[in-house]
Amino acid sequence: MGKKIILISTAAALFSLPSLSHSTPEKNYLIKKNKPISTCGIKFKIPENLISDRNEIIKACLPSNQENLLSLGALFSDHGNPNWIDRFPFIRIKKNDINEILSRKNYTGIKINKNKILDTWIGSIEEECSLTRKTIFKRINGKNWEGWIAEDQYSTDAPSRPTPEYCSMFLSHNRCIRMIIGNSEATATMGQNCFTRQPENFDLAAGLSYDLFIKIVKSIEFEK
Repeated sequence: MGKKIILISTAAALFSLPSLSHSTPEKNYLIKKNKPISTCGIKFKIPENLISDRNEIIKACLPSNQENLLSLGALFSDHGNPNWIDRFPFIRIKKNDINEILSRKNYTGIKINKNKILDTWIGSIEEECSLTRKTIFKRINGKNWEGWIAEDQYSTDAPSRPTPEYCSMFLSHNRCIRMIIGNSEATATMGQNCFTRQPENFDLAAGLSYDLFIKIVKSIEFEK
């Protein structure tokens, strides 16, 4: 088993995080079409097809002295049972220069050293699921930020070997990515999460599609 790193420049995790599924968050505000949400130190828009008729959301930001934790699952809790909130990614927003974060090891595994991008992410997925990983890096830009997405692509090493059920999420029907975006004042980071490839025709209770997630990310603006 091994890994291969591919670097692509374009214009265009499973980590332990606080659980919201067993709490009763307070109601916060309404999502309205074409109106940005302002929370956790960022502004962003929700795609119209994800805005329900109820237009009611719960508090999605978990603030602390060191960082703000944004739960995307909390934004869509009115679509179904709150117990699936944890199936959606968490985004960490922190007051740090993105170049400072990229210059050292961080939990996204994306690092830049002397203008060369490095993959420092170490996961147990390859061994546990009998997979080989290659990583593609893509530049991404927004209104007042820039950054990188690392897409981890997996192939099966030993199809006949029994593997845990969760290993199926890393196969080709999903896109598994890590992300760091920001500017000289703030960053937003996300550990590895896998999104369905189906652009819009999918069950939201199973998670978020890659295309819709990227739409949300592209709309982000860091607040001063």
